[in-house]
Amino acid sequence: MAWLNWFPLGNECDVGSLFGFNSIFRKQPIVLNKLLFTLILIALSTKAFAQPFGAYVSDREEFYAMDSLTILRLDHLPPLSYKVGKNCIAFIDNTKNFKIYAGGRTQQIAEGYTQDYHVTTNLVTIQSNGMLYVWDNGKMFQLAQVIDNYTSGDSIVAYYDRQKYEFNCYWNGRILKLEEGIGGNPAVFMTAGDNLVAYTNTFNNFRIVYRGEIIDQESQRPQSFRCGANTVAYVDNDN
Repeated sequence: MAWLNWFPLGNECDVGSLFGFNSIFRKQPIVLNKLLFTLILIALSTKAFAQPFGAYVSDREEFYAMDSLTILRLDHLPPLSYKVGKNCIAFIDNTKNFKIYAGGRTQQIAEGYTQDYHVTTNLVTIQSNGMLYVWDNGKMFQLAQVIDNYTSGDSIVAYYDRQKYEFNCYWNGRILKLEEGIGGNPAVFMTAGDNLVAYTNTFNNFRIVYRGEIIDQESQRPQSFRCGANTVAYVDNDN
């Protein structure tokens, strides 16, 4: 479809002559229209099935999940909140229980008060009663019993464990110790993206954790930085 937008139409450019099928375009314009219509349908169909999960509350106040071509009722009452990821739907039901729908079934994760939860492409992070958990591909892991703050990306979570005085990172089923911080959280600022976390510590070091590897990027704290998909953009102090 890109080449159709690139070349101008009309007398400014003869598209058929460029590709050697002038007579086809002149004698059979309907063929081109059908081709364009078919390509549009394929593009729309691909986009429609790119996100297999969806969720909504009906006019009867019932909570439903859209799982590919299947619509399932998750609850007869509307949830207090819900968030949709690539592989799951996380929600707090009307009785304040935290649940996750994935793989055709609903699993109750926590009963009662859930302080905070965050859904990314592959993970669900849950903060409940000061503790931090991560749901990864149907399995629950406790990351810390007492946390200060945390950040999560597509498949990574970074957090400060106040009980162990450690700034840690969860990735690919493992917990990595990044910094020790007896006097408090050693990460002054942190942010996450797809597969990576970037942070500055109390010594003004700028570090990146990418796929479980710690990278000492700069010895001075940058003016600003942001994370994206496998990418960290930052403004250093030389500018």
